[in-house]
Amino acid sequence: MTDERDPTVAVKRIQRGDDGITTWVIDCPHCGEEHTHGAGAGHRVAHCLGGRGYYLTRRGWPFPADERVATTP
Repeated sequence: MTDERDPTVAVKRIQRGDDGITTWVIDCPHCGEEHTHGAGAGHRVAHCLGGRGYYLTRRGWPFPADERVATTP
């Protein structure tokens, strides 16, 4: 569930798996644990809470081309 009151969280680090999939790692503002999400700015649902979430952002724009995610208008 998207809620404009959900906090914005900066990405802590970027991981690329052996399968080539890039994930973003953040410190969850709700529980303090690390969570991983698919790369790309925008709203995510927290793994620790049913429905509440946060908005991911990455400092240091622009993103490298291989980390960009297609968005729809």
